[in-house]
Amino acid sequence: MSQNASDCNALTYVNHQSIEPSSKRRRLNSEEDQLVDGQNTYGKTTLSGQSSAIFGNFHGTHNHYYDHTKNDGDATSVPDRRKRLVASLMFKRMDARQHNIATAMPKTCTWLFRHNEFKQWTDDDEMSQHGGFLWIKGKPGCGKSTIMKGALAWANKQKSKRNWITVSYFFNARAPGVLEKSTLGLYQSLVHQILQVAPQFMSDFEDMFSWKAVDDTIVWTITELQGFLLQVARNPERPSLCVFIDALDEGDDKDVRALIAFLEDLTDDMDSMPALRVCLSSRHYPHITIKKGLSLVVEKQRDHDCDIETYVRRKLLVADDTNASDLQVAVCRKSASIFLWVVLVIPILNHMHDQGKSVGDMMRYLESLPKDLEGLFAEILARDTDELRSCVSLLQWVLYASRPLTAVELYLAIQHSWARPEDDEISIPQDAPLSRYLLNSSRGLLEYTKSEPQTIQFIHETVREFLVGTSGLAQVDPALKDNLHGWSHAKLSQACLSYFSRTYSRLPSDIHDIVKNDLLPGTPRHIRVDIRGKTDSEFPFMQYAVENILVHAEAAQQNGVQQDSCWRLLIKGDFGVDDGWRVLRNIFEKHDIRCFDSKVTLLYVVIEMKLPTLTSILAAIPGAVDVECGRYGSALQAACHGGNEYIVQCLINHGANVDKKGGEHKHSVLAAIHGKHFHIARLLISHSASPNLGMLLKTMSRYYDRASEEEISILHDLSLRPGVYDNAEIGELLCLAAGRGITAFVARLLPRVSDVDLVCTDNRHTKYDTALVAAASNGHLEVVSLLLDHGADIELTGNHKLTALAEAVSNGNLQVVSLLLDYGADIEVIDNHGLLILIAAASNGHLEVVSLLLDHGADIEVTGSHGLTALIAAARSGKLECVKLLVNRGANVHVVGLGDSALSRAAGDGHTEIVKVLLAAGANANDGCFALNKAARWGKFEIVKLLIDNGADVNASDKESLYRVPLCAAISGSKYAIVELLLSAGASIDVQLGMHEWLPLSFHDGFMTTLEHLLKTKQTEYAEKIRQLHDMQQWTHYNHSSTCQISAPQARVSLPRGDVFKMDIRSILG
Repeated sequence: MSQNASDCNALTYVNHQSIEPSSKRRRLNSEEDQLVDGQNTYGKTTLSGQSSAIFGNFHGTHNHYYDHTKNDGDATSVPDRRKRLVASLMFKRMDARQHNIATAMPKTCTWLFRHNEFKQWTDDDEMSQHGGFLWIKGKPGCGKSTIMKGALAWANKQKSKRNWITVSYFFNARAPGVLEKSTLGLYQSLVHQILQVAPQFMSDFEDMFSWKAVDDTIVWTITELQGFLLQVARNPERPSLCVFIDALDEGDDKDVRALIAFLEDLTDDMDSMPALRVCLSSRHYPHITIKKGLSLVVEKQRDHDCDIETYVRRKLLVADDTNASDLQVAVCRKSASIFLWVVLVIPILNHMHDQGKSVGDMMRYLESLPKDLEGLFAEILARDTDELRSCVSLLQWVLYASRPLTAVELYLAIQHSWARPEDDEISIPQDAPLSRYLLNSSRGLLEYTKSEPQTIQFIHETVREFLVGTSGLAQVDPALKDNLHGWSHAKLSQACLSYFSRTYSRLPSDIHDIVKNDLLPGTPRHIRVDIRGKTDSEFPFMQYAVENILVHAEAAQQNGVQQDSCWRLLIKGDFGVDDGWRVLRNIFEKHDIRCFDSKVTLLYVVIEMKLPTLTSILAAIPGAVDVECGRYGSALQAACHGGNEYIVQCLINHGANVDKKGGEHKHSVLAAIHGKHFHIARLLISHSASPNLGMLLKTMSRYYDRASEEEISILHDLSLRPGVYDNAEIGELLCLAAGRGITAFVARLLPRVSDVDLVCTDNRHTKYDTALVAAASNGHLEVVSLLLDHGADIELTGNHKLTALAEAVSNGNLQVVSLLLDYGADIEVIDNHGLLILIAAASNGHLEVVSLLLDHGADIEVTGSHGLTALIAAARSGKLECVKLLVNRGANVHVVGLGDSALSRAAGDGHTEIVKVLLAAGANANDGCFALNKAARWGKFEIVKLLIDNGADVNASDKESLYRVPLCAAISGSKYAIVELLLSAGASIDVQLGMHEWLPLSFHDGFMTTLEHLLKTKQTEYAEKIRQLHDMQQWTHYNHSSTCQISAPQARVSLPRGDVFKMDIRSILG
């Protein structure tokens, strides 16, 4: 069995490689962690009590926010987008539970792999019998997690042999963060692990969630992650998958039941798929029924008892005695197969042995011990009354601290729990004495974690459950009996305040200078980091104390213990905040934007910290609610962005102005919308809140693309309130809603506008002038139909001079085009590039739209500017199917527009298949547009050959071109293969070239490289022809402002800035 108590409930650490180095992994910000921690400590310490309050319903409300700083950038590239998405799945302490479990003792826990149920579970032939489920159950503390750790380690060793991948999640009710003990955390962890061990699913993950990467904050929901897991499970090419989930009983009961239902859905219909196995562990209660599966009970296994016997023999330090074996047997028998019971009792027996007690004394003590864990815990606490005050304080701190504390932090917290102002300075003992102090004070109920930094935790969740029960800590200290939670939090708040007050004067002088001169916010980050480091080093409990004074005061007040004496010490003047506390809080804040300036009120601070009870007290101070301050401009806007409905309602009840302007989001409604707290927005609207139209439209245009129907409806309700906006403003809303395709909203707006054809004059929030054009451009058929039925002018163009039909054609919206044509839209209009719509459709390759326009009578030979036809437009754009359609419908293949025929444009741009279609349709390779010349210039070898094969004249001269014959064009581009092809096809160097008066320098460069190539490839006949070509000509080179004569056998070309380029042809030819 395990070597320490934490073996009972943890998992083997699996080092999943991150996409980024661990030092660069993005982490959750401290504010969010503190909020979660704070909620965990209010009044309840068991997860079942917390999770329902925090998470709400299972579907759609389990949100976790992942904050990205400005340094993240837009992450538009695929690697950046992937990194952001994958990193957002991670959370603090994601692997902590498994990392904090020691490895089982040698030769223990191996019985599982010989067990019949386990062997059936791993047998592919048995999958149909058990559906892939194995459920390991046992009493609290029996060692289930240690067994699960061993099972996971065994499965990992089998990966290559069995071609499977393993993923795992261990619920951890003792964790400070919600994601460590929630099904949302489970899904995030499982998906993250799958992406690490099976990167072939990365592209699927990105395809499914790339839309989320555009947000500054990535929010995950259970439904989204379930969708991805379903896609993985249904992939026939995936490897077999083993899922290990430990300590289900430490999750919320409702969520866990939904999880089991999802896992059953996941494993259904897997007959033709790779195996999917799920191994679960939990206590016997709560009972959850599954359709089919295997199960085993740990405490009923004889081999498990043998493991306990092995542990007792190795750990019970009894000198040679004839009764030693009897004591070992007695311990095993009394344990009732509960490993944790053994772990707690053996140190006590060893201590008795060290004190000289006999085996008989130990046997008698053993007989007096309770068999159940709760009774044993009570006995341990009652056994030694020395330092009882330290014991109670220590247990209170571990129970109610908002995050796990280090040994040094715990020591200072305990000492300041009863320290008086006049007491001497408290010094910190060395590591060894400190460890002994904590061990003795905890009576063995606490342990160090293995994760860094090392913190202190209960050895098992059953210890926490016992201490908060009626026979737990309240029995040890009767003063706590009537209100354990309230008085405990009050003690912790007072200890934090005591530490802050007693040590403030001894802080580094830098801090006092900042306070004196009011330099925060605004102090450079590197200075703050330096001060933070000094403070942490010299005053290790200061950060916790400053950040949690009010957190614990809130929890105490919430549980009925008045905290006026606490918060009044932090208030300055009527509403402000103590400068020393504020500056220290800012120093420990990692994000500049979250720092508080000197104008901030204590009410604003507790609202940003989401402390509702203290809010209700401070809001009652006359004049406090509408003080202008802070990042969000007012207490109400901060509350709306934070999303706590109780706090918002409290402020409204105390007279907060719901339409107060200012702050980051300018208005309380918009602050709620930006925070995605739409229930808060509805609450404000019900209290007549009305942001101005400009702010509303900016928010609506931002959220329309990705908002849910519920979210949109909130914005709609706000915009539709009678008498708030005039007709022109409603017209803007109509245009925006039409462009986004929100049919229901358009239908509600239409009765409120006097003119459905109202042209928008302000296009800051939508690029369209009219609702019909907006809807048509984006392909929203239902909205277009609705607007036409309400009399919208089908030919109205607005300021941009575009009709609805032109926009629909340009974007290829076939159904909308069809509808508009049926309503009689003019087919001869132009698009936003000045092209007739048939030409535009052909150029964009909208095949079905082209066909539809032709069916409705569009002239196939209609010409736009410079004689461009639909066929030429399609050919130059490489739209093969449109070319085929137009040719088949009788388009003239000989028409010239913009100086080109369809053939010459296709040839020059390298559209080989289109060239073939046009030639087959009768296009003339010598049509006067010099297709061969263009293809030669741009190196389109296959097309050059195709044109020559179809009779193109290799010596045809284009007087308008810089390169009048194909041979010169090919030479200029150094297209060696084409030069050879033209020469072999009869290109003549004796033809009267009549070269252009101004010849680009590129010809001479091409001439030299072509000549060198021919010589290197020993094609001397062609090389000599090229040399003769050069010798025959006298060319004038034009190079911006310089001209010069070029002649053989030596040429000088004057370049800008006086450089000289020489080429000795005869030396090249040898």
